[in-house]
Amino acid sequence: MEFRQCQDEVKQYLDAHYVAQCEAFWRIMVYEMHYNFPTVYCLEVHLSGKQNVTWNENSADTMNEIVECAAARDTALTAWFAANAQYEDAKDLYYQDFPTKFVFNKKSRKWTPRQRDFAIG
Repeated sequence: MEFRQCQDEVKQYLDAHYVAQCEAFWRIMVYEMHYNFPTVYCLEVHLSGKQNVTWNENSADTMNEIVECAAARDTALTAWFAANAQYEDAKDLYYQDFPTKFVFNKKSRKWTPRQRDFAIG
């Protein structure tokens, strides 16, 4: 029986990684190294009433208040259903195609028609 040593590929990569002067300068100046176009959105998918809920442990809110607040807050998926009822153009788009024509505003928690560019969902 023969045993082989496991190779740590991450360590090998880090040991062999070389940063040239021009790349180091760009990183120091915090310039964008790569530009991704079009923008790619990660769209949430969840069952009804099963969306993720987060809260601050240091807040004085009770568990009931946290649950009520989360239930009243739209996710991208639940806002998509509302946008389908509101916009005529939205009815022809699947959920994954929605970012090509609409933008999800995280503050208002609503989808609004896109003014420029496009994105992929």
